[in-house]
Amino acid sequence: MKPSGRTLFTLTVIFCSTLGFSQELVAELKYVKLEPGKGMELSELRKDVLIPYNQGRLDAGMIIGWGLYERMHTGTDDPYTHIIVSIFEDYSKMENPVNWTWININYSEEEQAATMARFRETWTVVKEEVYFNVTALENPADSEYLTFARIKTFKGQSQAFRKLIKEISRPAFEFMIADGVKSSWSVWYRFLSSGSFDFKWAQLGSGPTVYKLSSGQF
Repeated sequence: MKPSGRTLFTLTVIFCSTLGFSQELVAELKYVKLEPGKGMELSELRKDVLIPYNQGRLDAGMIIGWGLYERMHTGTDDPYTHIIVSIFEDYSKMENPVNWTWININYSEEEQAATMARFRETWTVVKEEVYFNVTALENPADSEYLTFARIKTFKGQSQAFRKLIKEISRPAFEFMIADGVKSSWSVWYRFLSSGSFDFKWAQLGSGPTVYKLSSGQF
């Protein structure tokens, strides 16, 4: 079964044909830090802008899912407070990720400038990452909580890690999902300039909660 956006919203990276990876779903992650005292402003922007704008991207077939996740148990020194996730059917869909048609229909130039100013005053974009899917499991149950871990492999060890995922991790998570302990599980990756790979390991379901879904559709 092809994994849905709900399973795959967390992590990703481009598939390298030299490693035998086929093209798959791609996830764009934007890490943002909410400015102090701007929680109400974010709530209004979420309702008035983010939800209808991303619905427009869904309707236009530009993305197949999106989500705004709030990082739980954060402090003032944490580098980011939220993650915005966009799921693309394949890498080519990322060439035109902005729905300018929807924006120009719904906002004048002056309104566009004012809205962008509101976002800049509300949060700061800390960094952006792109990951490609390796493998995933899911069941129909929904979960509003997400946990993930980052795993960086040593140079030349990515294939060995993928073998461990296939032979050990995937069967273990198949059992946990069937037993109702987890809702889904997925692994994603991106290629690093050092020649190593940066994997992300995502889970939905019970257990330590790191991110809570604020808005989204998968």
